Formats: sequence, structure tokens, C-alpha cells
Amino acid sequence: MSGPVAFGPVVTQGGVAAASNLAVKVYRRTAPTTLVVELDESFGRNWQDQFNETGSGSLQVLNDDPDLASVVMGDLIRFELKGVVAFALLARDWQRASLAQGEEAEQITTIAGPGHLAVLDEAVLYPSRPLGARPIQEDRPFNWAAVEFDDSSWPTAQVLQSVGDANAGGWPNQPFATDFPDGTSSVIAPWSGTIYSAPVGFCYYRHTFTVTTAAWHVISGTADNNGKLYIDGQLIYEIGGFASTYQQRVKLSAGDHTIAVQVENTKQPAFEHLPGTAPENLYLNPSGFAVAVYTIDNSGNNIVRVTKTDSSWLIAEYPGAPPGMTPGEIIRLIVTEAQARGAIPEITLNFDDNVDSNGDAWPKVDYVTKVGTDVLSVIRELAGSYIDVAISPAGFDLYAWNKDGRGNQRYITTGPATTYAATTNPATSNLAGLTHHKVM
Repeated sequence: MSGPVAFGPVVTQGGVAAASNLAVKVYRRTAPTTLVVELDESFGRNWQDQFNETGSGSLQVLNDDPDLASVVMGDLIRFELKGVVAFALLARDWQRASLAQGEEAEQITTIAGPGHLAVLDEAVLYPSRPLGARPIQEDRPFNWAAVEFDDSSWPTAQVLQSVGDANAGGWPNQPFATDFPDGTSSVIAPWSGTIYSAPVGFCYYRHTFTVTTAAWHVISGTADNNGKLYIDGQLIYEIGGFASTYQQRVKLSAGDHTIAVQVENTKQPAFEHLPGTAPENLYLNPSGFAVAVYTIDNSGNNIVRVTKTDSSWLIAEYPGAPPGMTPGEIIRLIVTEAQARGAIPEITLNFDDNVDSNGDAWPKVDYVTKVGTDVLSVIRELAGSYIDVAISPAGFDLYAWNKDGRGNQRYITTGPATTYAATTNPATSNLAGLTHHKVM
């Protein structure tokens, strides 16, 4: 990973022998460093370098130019200013008259296309689990409920009591939920506060379990005070309170599955005063939840308990904001998944899960998008709120920064020259004679 990087044309000129102002060179996608041909007779050359977008470019070539035959659909066409690559387009659009009638315009082929950041639209976002896995993943979350979320630093939750126990834990003189189907499931809770008075706010729980054979399952859950239960990132139901048990039938494929539960503890009115307790325990405000998962047969009968709440469940206690992923982690996941399927092999990342292309720490975000969205659209969505993005004009290095943290914009310095170098601290600029349309 490098330091701050600037994008756009950068030329510092000093000396007497100068390169030509603008060269147009063609490369194959599969061999981006091997020159195929230089279109030195091309004309009408222009491009738009669009901020956080692919941009676009075009050029024109006479039909009888022998170099035209060397250009094929999908080639990389690079515009070089003073020997420095300023922009690269993907040759995706060809306009050529099939039957020329003698007019000058009909003797010309126009080649156009988006900037080569557009290669990202060739890959799509797949579900977290294999295609066809159940539950069907229509939305792909990148947050605390995601299958891929790293919960390795989370501690285990506190076990208060079994659901069916009375005179124990935070719900004395009553079971936790009278209609819960499995009285042996543990009520688990945060460690903060006491069993009689937990802090108000949200806690997040995760647990991974294994299904040996694809089948229908019933998911039972109850929470104090309310919650949301997800399996493999898909919302199964919302829990309205521990006085009732919520259940849902779900088809689960064989393999590992992740349950994620958000539990909110809200202030409650006073319950009974506990005999023998200090006055500060007059207001009973515990928190906790319980879950049990059963395989069911065709008649709907529960036959095998697959998992339940116990001391192995993990918790993030009152984090202030929902635990999330960094933009760098999200992009890395979707790009490497696509590359594992053989798509966009050229792309390399100039950032990591923790820091952006400037070396600045990423924030944690809560991002959800639709399965089947192409990777370029995901990048655009992230750029709307969280990141700036660009691709190196001369290669396929993908750069991403925190919003408004993109590297300094490159510039052009002209004068008597033999030396051309990139810099981010311009002394003088003279854009006379250069046509370059930049769209913000």
C-alpha cells in the first residue's frame, strides 16, 4: 500500500526535447502491459474523468487506417499526456457505417466506452452461502448479522437461568416465558449491571450451529424486552416481548448457519418489590433472551433440537452503535469472492480492511444491498455515503479513501522540458492547448 495518490494527468516539464502532447495506445485486457498498437492517426480524442465514477472516452479512426484492424472489442485504450497515462477506456462501443455512401462521416469509425473502472460491472454479488442454500438470501448484509462478520473478539454472554426455572436469576417467582417449547434452554444476558437491573440499550448476540441434513426447522425465540432474530443475515422475525414466544418455520440447508439476535432493554414500570431486597431493587429491569431450534417432520412435529441458547453464545454489550464492517472489508470481500469465481482477475486493492489508501483508519458501517447487484453498483452505493474511489489510469490498482479523503488532484505543468514527473505540490500550471473535460 502506498501513501497519498493523486489521479488525473500529472506532467512536470523541464528541458528542451518534449514527448508528443497526446498519444493513444491500445492494450489487451489479458496483457495490459504489452502494447498492441499506437493509434497515431486517430483524432477527435476526448475523455471525461468523472469523480467517483467510471467516466467515459472516445476517439475516431479512419476506416482505411491499417491500425484499426488491430483493435478488438474490450481492449484497453489509454490516453497518454506527455508520456503519462491520464485516462483509460474500455472499447465497448463501435460506431461505423455498414454501407458508406461517400460522405466523409461514413469513412470514420468512432470507438467509445467507459473508463476501465467499469470492469467491476462484470462481476455480481453472490449470497454469503452457496447458490441454492436455504434460507434464500435476497439481501446481503455487511454488518454484525452477516455470516462473514468477525466476532472472534466477542466474549460469551452470561447465563442467568433456564427458561422454565422459577425462583432463580432475573425473573424470580416466575419462568422466563411460560409457553417456550424448551424449558432447558438458557436465558442469556449481558454482564453489565445486575441480574435485576440491566442498562437500557441494545446488545448483540451471535452463534453458529450445524445442520446435518437439509430440512424444515422451527425457530423459537423470546426476549426481554424485544429483539430481532436473523439467520445467515436474513431477518426471520421481530420479538415483541418476553411474555410471548415467537416461532417461525424456516428451511435450512445442510451446513453451518449463523444466528444473530439484537435485544433491546427498555425501561419498565415497577414490578413487585422483592422480599428481603434493598430499596434500589424495587424497580425490576433485567434483560435477556432465549432461542431454540428444532428440526420438524412433515406433520410439523418437533423431532430433534439442533441448538439452543447456552454459555457458548457471543455478545457485544451496549456498543453505542450496531457493530459493522469497514468499507475496505466490504470491498475486499466482494472482490475476492468474484475473483475466486474467475471474474475481474486484474483488480488489486490498494487498501486493506483497516486503513484506506491514505493509511487512514476506516469507520465501521452498517451496509445492506441486494444479491445480484454488480460490484460497480456496490462501489457506487458506498461512494454515496462512505468512500471516494478511483482506479489507477495505467493499471488496475483500485484505490479507496474515506469520504472526502481522496488524494490531491494531479495537474499539468508546461514549459521547456525533457523531464516528466508526478508530483502533488504544483508550482505553476498552464493548460493552454489541452482539452480535458473533468466532471465532478
